[in-house]
Amino acid sequence: FLTLYSTGMRKSEVTTLKKDCIVKVQGKSYIRSYQNKMRKFVETQIPDALYEIIDTYRKNLPRGTIYLFESPAKPGRPRTASGIVRNIIKLFESLNITDQDGTPYHFTAHSYRHLMAHRMLEANIPIQIIQTRLHHLSPEMSIVYVDYSSGRKMALMQGFSDRHGDDAEFKVDISCVKDDDISEYLKKQNLAQ
Repeated sequence: FLTLYSTGMRKSEVTTLKKDCIVKVQGKSYIRSYQNKMRKFVETQIPDALYEIIDTYRKNLPRGTIYLFESPAKPGRPRTASGIVRNIIKLFESLNITDQDGTPYHFTAHSYRHLMAHRMLEANIPIQIIQTRLHHLSPEMSIVYVDYSSGRKMALMQGFSDRHGDDAEFKVDISCVKDDDISEYLKKQNLAQ
């Protein structure tokens, strides 16, 4: 759960993490996972606390274990994504974890990818960096994952309007007669605005 929450990784990527998936480079913590969709290994920076949790967990795994989350039914194979999700749901139910309105929390692993993207956007991180962090092939895919809150949208539009809108001077001087002249004039005015 903490890996899903802290990284925005896909659940299939979490299930196939190898026992040696974490590393420290120049004092920063990283997790290395295989991206099935991109067909390559990638490194993602993680919180130091998550590094410590994974490090402690992996040190207690039996010798010869390959995967961080190995299948109890099939030694040497990773747990299935659906199995991990089922275990997390059972855990949340046993702990009586609920939404703010008191209803049982509906866990979906993929929602944490959206949450990661949303939090990064709210922190003014450019979409290109969000794309890199979520390992999307295109910025269009990352855009699907993000959305500003209504309050944030209103604040951004108000800021834009304050700088460029209501108080901006707008002069109109149309003394041309031909359609081509009007078209050229409007192009120049639009560029000026």
